[in-house]
Amino acid sequence: MDDRPDVGSLAYDRNRHDHQNDEEDLPDTIDLSALPLSRIPDVAILQQFNSMLRSASYDNCDLTEVQLEHLLNPSREMVELDPEEDRLFILCLRTYMTCKSGSYRQYTEMVENMREAFPEKSDGLLSLDQLTRRIERVTGIVEMRKDMCPKSCVGFTGPWSSLTACPICFAPRYDAEGKPLKTFTTIPLPQQVQAMRRHPDTARDARYFWDKVEEIQQLIAEYGFLPEYDDIVCGSEIRETIRRGDIGEDDTIVMSTIDGAQLYRNKTSDCWMYGWVVVNFSPDRRYKQRYLLPGGFIGGPEKPKIFDSYLYPGLHIISAVNNAGGLPVWDAYLCRSYLTKLFIAYAMADGPGSTAWSSLVPHHGKIGCRLWCGMLGRHKPGCPHYYPATLKPLDYAVEGCDHDDVDLHQFRGPNAAAYAPAVQFVTGAPTVTQYNRRRRETGITGTSPFMGLAPNTVIGPPRMFPLDIMHFSLNWGDLLLSLWRGTIDCGDSDSRNSWDFAVFRDALVWTLHGEDVARSTLFIPSLFGNPPRNIAEKLNSGYKAWEFVLYLWRLGPGLLLGVLPNRYWRSFCKLVSIVRFCEQKTIRRSDLLAMYDVSLDFIKEFETQYYQRRADRLHFIRPIVHTLAHLIPEILRVGPAACVSQWTMERFIGLVTADLKQHVTPYANIAARGVERAKHNALSMLFPKLFRKEHTTATQRKPRGAKLLGSGYVLLRAKESRSSSPSPAEAAALEQYLRSAGIDLPLDWTPTVQRWARLQLPNGQVVRSAWKECLKAPDALRRARDIRLSIIPDQIDYAEVRYYFQYNLAADGLDPNIRTLAMVSMCTRPDIGLLSASSGTLWSCTHQGDAGLLSRRRRCRRKGCSRQEEKGRDVRDGSIDQLKSRVQG
Repeated sequence: MDDRPDVGSLAYDRNRHDHQNDEEDLPDTIDLSALPLSRIPDVAILQQFNSMLRSASYDNCDLTEVQLEHLLNPSREMVELDPEEDRLFILCLRTYMTCKSGSYRQYTEMVENMREAFPEKSDGLLSLDQLTRRIERVTGIVEMRKDMCPKSCVGFTGPWSSLTACPICFAPRYDAEGKPLKTFTTIPLPQQVQAMRRHPDTARDARYFWDKVEEIQQLIAEYGFLPEYDDIVCGSEIRETIRRGDIGEDDTIVMSTIDGAQLYRNKTSDCWMYGWVVVNFSPDRRYKQRYLLPGGFIGGPEKPKIFDSYLYPGLHIISAVNNAGGLPVWDAYLCRSYLTKLFIAYAMADGPGSTAWSSLVPHHGKIGCRLWCGMLGRHKPGCPHYYPATLKPLDYAVEGCDHDDVDLHQFRGPNAAAYAPAVQFVTGAPTVTQYNRRRRETGITGTSPFMGLAPNTVIGPPRMFPLDIMHFSLNWGDLLLSLWRGTIDCGDSDSRNSWDFAVFRDALVWTLHGEDVARSTLFIPSLFGNPPRNIAEKLNSGYKAWEFVLYLWRLGPGLLLGVLPNRYWRSFCKLVSIVRFCEQKTIRRSDLLAMYDVSLDFIKEFETQYYQRRADRLHFIRPIVHTLAHLIPEILRVGPAACVSQWTMERFIGLVTADLKQHVTPYANIAARGVERAKHNALSMLFPKLFRKEHTTATQRKPRGAKLLGSGYVLLRAKESRSSSPSPAEAAALEQYLRSAGIDLPLDWTPTVQRWARLQLPNGQVVRSAWKECLKAPDALRRARDIRLSIIPDQIDYAEVRYYFQYNLAADGLDPNIRTLAMVSMCTRPDIGLLSASSGTLWSCTHQGDAGLLSRRRRCRRKGCSRQEEKGRDVRDGSIDQLKSRVQG
């Protein structure tokens, strides 16, 4: 056995050449033809899948001749339906879409009823089979069914396409009659992209990406940097890809997203799904369900063993298209045909799903970081599970894990330069023993399926695997509650009685805390969705991810004040501030350095307070603690974390599983529902007029009696039937406002106002008022009358809206000068000490009642500063340069 240090190992090569996280660091690619076939069977089969992907063409794809003809020669005209000639088809189409959540029998029965009612029109009504075939011709959407192992081990694709039994469990592929025992479904991406371009509206919307690229280039030319990050286009990874010429103006940029779901709570029922997020659309569109393109469905009940075999059909057709020069599309907005490259930017997933994309070891490996930054884990004596603790335990001498404390200021991001040699090192292992050793020391199990795609069509591993803020938030909730409740494993040499942070071990404290969480519903507006339930009662019965978000990151600092010991509460508030910052849609560049320092301070505090350098508490340091060190730098590289989160896929899973109707064959039914959603999305893009309700946003709807104010503001009823006199304090506030506006008021002036109850903001949110909310019973109320506003520049205040009204400022009343105003009662300024102690997460103020009354215009100054002010601040503190220097080491 060769006992020399592994040259390709991250553990023994910690002083290798520095790699950069900016545009100057070009990722190395792997030449598959120069990569010898591994002697390890599990690795060799992945290489074979990659080789077949790299050589994909239309000649060896699985499309029929008709389907291939439609793919290569798409219609060169916009699909239009004549209201008279196509009336019956439109009727069938709308009926079909109305039944999309029901059974096929429902559509058939509705058509039969229409035929009985209108026999003279019966010839024009389409059966389900006729309609399905016509929809397939119009949209081009097809499904590909491939055989799979009955126990879900592998799919019979690629090098396994000719096998008659599973190569892992040896279960037969066919039954006695020669029929496949089980299949999985793939929905090819190219046809969905073609449908997306065939209507002027969606084709125009898809021009957003390149318009954003040009805007960013202008900002960089003007300022030398980006003042704000509001999309993944802002990240250095995409910008560098564009600079290299891998992405062009006509290309289609997508992100893959994969996740698994357990269909039934009390039995094993895994089902995996993946889809495509189209980056060409703006962020306010691309994450909505009608723009998510389903990719494939892998039935359970067991988890797949070789994911590459299931991803192969979808990636193969993408590779074939790109190898042929691009996908032929007809752009209805530009009225021209062109070839578009299908470029895969990022592959999003949770922890288990990321191993399917990346071929990295799971999070419990020695190098378990999903970004492959190279940080080494530590494990307990005699336990193979590694934990990413930065502080070395006391009296600790475990070989390979006893390195000194890790300085997080010197951590490394995704190291593409070292990735290719490490993959070659792992795949070249001569024996299984050497392979296991090299896998442990590098954190790599083999080749990623994306390595089979042409290098200029994908960002490539390991840079294309971003963090997921959704599961990050959820996993932190699980870790913190297990610590505070004292339910996390306790070592034999440890004692829960010494855990001063386990405040919820006291059943009474836990019960009262749960009641506080439930009572907070009163103060959570309905626009925030479902409020968190009593966590003491519902934690173990399906507490939702969104409930954790509201409980921990919104209510947590207030509800836990005085419950957690002060030092733990202060530390927790730092974590809250980091998560809130990373969840923002727009992030200012000048704020990054401060939040980066906060994140590193929190990690050090967390390990010091909870783990305390005790080897028997290493399991307190889960992977999410280490992930926190990457969140802020990843904004520079990828863009805001919200743009690469799993919320869209989780919502898709929720909708598809809600449509599940056939529980005898649930996996086939789920796949069929997914295909229907793909067709529905394509139809909604081709015929937006038929789906007006789905394409109408909240800001475009005008409820009965509403009054449009311009700039996206809308006054909504209730409305007073006649004017009334305000209270004396309100009249005084109105008088003060009018006089400050230069209005001369007569001595006998008596104000009257006609009150409105609600105001819709440009973002679609609705702000209510005390006038009507105070009439509701407290248990039926979701309070939505408290607002945040900025009266003094760069100063945030809170206020309670009493009502809205309009007032004519014209002195003679002949030339109306009507302004829309709100009567608000300002809150006091926050408790500065509490705000500082909570890292800015807990704003404690008091309603002032009549003493705080003001009349304000509907439009207030927003918090923020101009780009010129951003530029001055950034140059002055040099924050981004400091952050980059710390990230790069």
